[in-house]
Amino acid sequence: MGSPIEKESARFMTNDQWLRAIEKYDSDDFSRSFDHPERGGALELARMLQEFTQEQPMRFAQLALQIPEESHHYYFSHVIRGLADSTIPSVDKLKVIRRVLDSDSKDCIQAALNLISSLKDVELPDDVTQFIQRMAEHSDPIAESWNGERPYYGGDILTHGINCVRGNVAETIRSLLFYDETNLTIFAPTIEKLVSDPSLAVRACAASTLIAVTNLDFEKALQWGDVLLSADERLLATTYVQKFIIRGLPDYFKRFESVIHKMLCAEHEKVRTAGGTIACLARLYHTEADYLSEKALKGDEYCRLGACEVAKSNLLNIDCREWCEFALRRLFDDDDKKVRQNAAGCFWNLWQSPDTPLKEFDELIDCFLKSASFTEEPTFLLHAFEENNHQLPDIVIDICSFFIERCGEEAKDIRTSMAADEMTVGKLVFTAYAQLQSLSGQNKALDLIDQMSIEGLSSAKTHLTEFER
Repeated sequence: MGSPIEKESARFMTNDQWLRAIEKYDSDDFSRSFDHPERGGALELARMLQEFTQEQPMRFAQLALQIPEESHHYYFSHVIRGLADSTIPSVDKLKVIRRVLDSDSKDCIQAALNLISSLKDVELPDDVTQFIQRMAEHSDPIAESWNGERPYYGGDILTHGINCVRGNVAETIRSLLFYDETNLTIFAPTIEKLVSDPSLAVRACAASTLIAVTNLDFEKALQWGDVLLSADERLLATTYVQKFIIRGLPDYFKRFESVIHKMLCAEHEKVRTAGGTIACLARLYHTEADYLSEKALKGDEYCRLGACEVAKSNLLNIDCREWCEFALRRLFDDDDKKVRQNAAGCFWNLWQSPDTPLKEFDELIDCFLKSASFTEEPTFLLHAFEENNHQLPDIVIDICSFFIERCGEEAKDIRTSMAADEMTVGKLVFTAYAQLQSLSGQNKALDLIDQMSIEGLSSAKTHLTEFER
């Protein structure tokens, strides 16, 4: 549905005309014109009003002060949303916010909380502070809509949280703590309520508040964290909760040790994956956590997927490389195909780092070439050598030989990803031949080209034609 007033006409409307339009289109069920059934009512006009507010924030902030109190709440909420990214003075934003401090509209409340989050350069007045504290006791959410036979929000706890009032309060306080540390004292009682909220969705958002608290008082954040994490284990798989735990690993590993154990043994798959990740991150910080990373590497496929993320993502960190290579060598031959393919993703990081000398990873590459993982996901390693700025033609020929030997048959089928990899192999072989200085090396490359031609690999013919030109 579109606005009941065309945008080009609305662009020239005066404030008085806007107020009359707001009075006229004041219903969700506006009777639509027979000639123009595509034109909506209050919601559609409010959406257009938000666009104009983004273009002329000061003008429409002042207009919002003139909108009658009994007008449809859409007009207030959409003007407030339109001001969220504006640079008008905070005092002017506060004037608009005050229009909805006593509103019972969830739409207005959430819009106001979002706008309050952007107030960086002004001390919060008492009425706004009290509004935030009051909304921490709002009835929304009543139930865990993310859970059940027909779950909302795709079954995601955090998404439900950021779409409810109390969850919004948690995120608003988080933003305010980043701007002004005195807000910790003001909102401490509210944070205490949020971390013990009966809703997992709200607690998922409260974890983001605790991340902000760690910048001001880590011990206090840990105390509140103990309460927060005592809920249903599914909370442990949410994004902010994981970030909160990870932030504490360098200096407070012992405080989270039992939680990590719980995650690795959890009933829910996502929690076990998160547990595998955090257990291995703990190992990168503390050798005493080696037993946890080992538990992850010996756990089920979900624990191992979590471990895999850490190993492949930290491979280029010189301080972590020894453990990462140790873990990846095991994961390359994992019993689970998804884990093996995920482990092969470690070479994506080398692909994206063309100045990194690949010679430093000889042992890891050799292990990969002999593993089941190579025959399933060789792409990233091939591209890493294709884009690398260091010439290693002898190693390239060896890798391409492995590919032809182990993947050549599948590469003939153009329906597979191996067919695309085979084109990369062809390019690598001819490039390496041009770079090789020794006669024995060149002969080895020519023998491989002959083999590719005999086996009917299309890249040999393609690159040979280009090479002869």
